[in-house]
Amino acid sequence: EANQELEIELPEGEFETIAGFVLETLGHIPVVNEEFEHENLKFEIIDMQGLRIEEIKITKSETREGGESGEFDTGQAR
Repeated sequence: EANQELEIELPEGEFETIAGFVLETLGHIPVVNEEFEHENLKFEIIDMQGLRIEEIKITKSETREGGESGEFDTGQAR
C-alpha cells in the first residue's frame, strides 16, 4: 500500500508497515534523527513514542523532472 501511495518500492519481507521495514532493516530500535539508506531511499526517524516509531521521513534520492528530489513524510507509522 505504501509502495503505491508514495511511489516507492520497498522489498517484500516479514513486515506489514514502513516502521516494520525500518526495524527489520536496522536490526534494532532506532532513535530520533537516526538515518539510513536503502537503495535510492533515505529514511530518517522523526518521532518516537517509547519503543514505537511514530513518524518517519523518506527522501527519494533519484531526481524527478525539474531536478528536485522526492521527499515524503509518512506521518504516523503503524
